[in-house]
Amino acid sequence: MQKIIQSFFWGIFAAALALVLEMIVRIILEILSIEKSIVFSPFEKFSLFIILFVAIEEATKFLIVSKKIEYYSFGKLTIIHSLIAGIGFSALEFFLIWQKITTTISAHLSLSIMIQITLLHITTFGIIAYYLAQKKRYTIKPLIFTITIHSLYNFLILNSEKVFPLYLFSFFAVLVLITAWNLSTIKSKLAS
Repeated sequence: MQKIIQSFFWGIFAAALALVLEMIVRIILEILSIEKSIVFSPFEKFSLFIILFVAIEEATKFLIVSKKIEYYSFGKLTIIHSLIAGIGFSALEFFLIWQKITTTISAHLSLSIMIQITLLHITTFGIIAYYLAQKKRYTIKPLIFTITIHSLYNFLILNSEKVFPLYLFSFFAVLVLITAWNLSTIKSKLAS
């Protein structure tokens, strides 16, 4: 039980670290654009922030799994503890988003956002853990894969009025299947 609680709080720590790094990057980019007369169009600035912030979030997850969770877990437990860390990560992120949500947003929509955020972060933590549990430490595949998944989710959300709702459902169905597959195959991967 202690390791589960510990994993949850490592997820919160990863989200807090990502938030601090995102704020630093935002400040640096603002200073560069003022001092160096670098002009970003609104689209470029928005896209740059989205990609950088996704990369920062996924890098902090990688750091926490590889330096903390993997330290007290092995194999399937690494994935399970990482899934718990994903819940911690999403809890802090949702809390921060909840502070910005106005009262005009329905409870149904808020619940939908919370479920989406949780599934996204659980799955990305799990993918990173799956690769690291196999001792594929020196590969950036899980980082590239999770950045791609997270960016695709952001794209779907930002275009939610244009995107058919079934796409979002399909996206999350695939994430759940990936997580289930990783959990069911890790034992055989470790045995080989």
